[in-house]
Amino acid sequence: MRFAALPLFALGILVGAASAATALPVIVELQNVLIDSDPSYAVTGSFLFDPSVGPYPPFPPYSWGGYSNFNITAKTPYGTFLMNNLWTANAGDWTYLGLSADPGGVGTSLIFIYANDLRQSVLNMQPDPLLPLGSGSNYIPGGSALAPSVAELYDDPQVQLYSVSGSFVPSGTVPEPSTWALMLIGFASLGLWIPTTLHGAALRGRRHGLRG
Repeated sequence: MRFAALPLFALGILVGAASAATALPVIVELQNVLIDSDPSYAVTGSFLFDPSVGPYPPFPPYSWGGYSNFNITAKTPYGTFLMNNLWTANAGDWTYLGLSADPGGVGTSLIFIYANDLRQSVLNMQPDPLLPLGSGSNYIPGGSALAPSVAELYDDPQVQLYSVSGSFVPSGTVPEPSTWALMLIGFASLGLWIPTTLHGAALRGRRHGLRG
């Protein structure tokens, strides 16, 4: 029994670990994301990004362009909001993302403009810095910004925009259910193998004692 269990344990752990290493999607965390470089106005949280999705529609509604599971809180000059509504995303080269406190961007909204292609940054597990206002970005409004709403961001030349800086940092992967199943099989086999091995060792010890 122990000889059959050990290979099963090893196979489950090795295959599960290999699958986990390449599992998608990836957790992306917001690191030192500040509004106007003010620590009291921080944007914190994370989301999931699947670089295998896209690049163009149709996208599943729960994973537009690879984005999903937003869990982001923004402390802003307008108040504190959950910024979990996606109102825009460039899934051609993954260079910007728009989030809002309300569906459709009718309320307080953020536009994040990346220095690099987020998809490549995620695949390479490297941070992707945000381009703040005044950085020379070709995308309106010229860099990452906070606005009272999407309409004011694009249509009101008098609106006060707040610059946003920081980085999006890939921090790990989310194993798929099949990966968890393989690893559980491996750990269950380990649980079977250890007592069987200990019992065998105990029997051998008794026999040696009897012979002695």
